[in-house]
Amino acid sequence: MSSGGKGALDGLQIVEIAGDEIALCGKLLVNNAADVVLIEPPGGAPSRDYGPFAGDTPDRDASLHF
Repeated sequence: MSSGGKGALDGLQIVEIAGDEIALCGKLLVNNAADVVLIEPPGGAPSRDYGPFAGDTPDRDASLHF
């Protein structure tokens, strides 16, 4: 994930290994211009299966939660 803009954390690279409980932290870091790389377990992050889904069609790459 990358915000692509300038912000308080611009130039900072972060590896996120957090679970769903604190996934919002990674988003907040990205919103402040940090470059965040999410490390997912084998099979992908469980939050990929959470709805709602874009287009109302279940798809692991279209989870609006993820």
